[in-house]
Amino acid sequence: MQGTKVLETQKVDLALTPERLNNIKRFALEDLKPEDLYVRWAVVCNDQLDRDYERFSREVLEGFARTLPGKALLVGHQHQSAPEGRFFEAWLEGDAQSSSLVAGFYIVKTQQNEHLRKQIDGGVYKYVSIGFTCEDLVCDLCGNSVRGPDCPHIPGRTYEGKTCTATWRGKAEAAEGSIVYLGSQRGAEVVKAARTESRQQTVDSRQGGTEETAVRLRVKVAELEGLLELTEKALEEKERRIDQLEEQAEEGRMLRADLVGEIKRLAGLVGEVESVEALLEQCPDLPLQHLKSIRARLDHKWDDLCPPRVACLTEPSQPNEGLTNLSCYRL
Repeated sequence: MQGTKVLETQKVDLALTPERLNNIKRFALEDLKPEDLYVRWAVVCNDQLDRDYERFSREVLEGFARTLPGKALLVGHQHQSAPEGRFFEAWLEGDAQSSSLVAGFYIVKTQQNEHLRKQIDGGVYKYVSIGFTCEDLVCDLCGNSVRGPDCPHIPGRTYEGKTCTATWRGKAEAAEGSIVYLGSQRGAEVVKAARTESRQQTVDSRQGGTEETAVRLRVKVAELEGLLELTEKALEEKERRIDQLEEQAEEGRMLRADLVGEIKRLAGLVGEVESVEALLEQCPDLPLQHLKSIRARLDHKWDDLCPPRVACLTEPSQPNEGLTNLSCYRL
């Protein structure tokens, strides 16, 4: 199963350490120097509910972290075009409440990609999207595969007061990452370089604690805004569905009334008025298919009692001619 997920870029100047430079050189055919490289990083995706009413499980994010390094950086998922850059590292950040996939990418500086680099640095190219394959998308309401025959639900729609959501689970592989026009997942934020480098160096505990608290608050606000948006969309979808059901119900009532009227008419013709009216009175909620069967039986009985007749009338075709026109009528 393939898909794409879009998330806001988390751009920050990344110190090009010898370790990172060696990671980049693994993908190059010639010796690259730091001045040849444009290096940035992004929070590519997370495990929070997005605008498609879907989320990634932790195991899927771990699969992305293992497989994104070495994959291409594209623009707009244009698979037929040559890559603009390449991802060289990826890891997970977060805690038990929220996890995000962070990835570093590099672009070899050329005159042709100067515009792209300036747009990224200027915040114009702000969002990235991950292209991926994943084993399954599981419905959070019934636990079955959304794409399979056993799940009747559609993510985003409401069923018995509950909004359907879905979770990507199973084996997953990142196929590419792209710069795109708009973000799909919420909670993406610019993170300071000191926090990014905390895996290699120690930062002031007070600063780290303050920053982490602020990040948690911003993530929580983003989650609440997302839930509010989901609720509003669910209400709109519910109202629209109610209108559709009311229209269908009215059409059904009209069809049922016409069918009952036809059954009573045929019952009068074949002499079954009392039995049919008694049945309809005792069972006013007969299924539509049952009513159709009754009408078909009465219709066949009427044809047996009064089979169709054909009357032929002859008329002169032309004055003073012996030829005639034959007109037939089914009575």
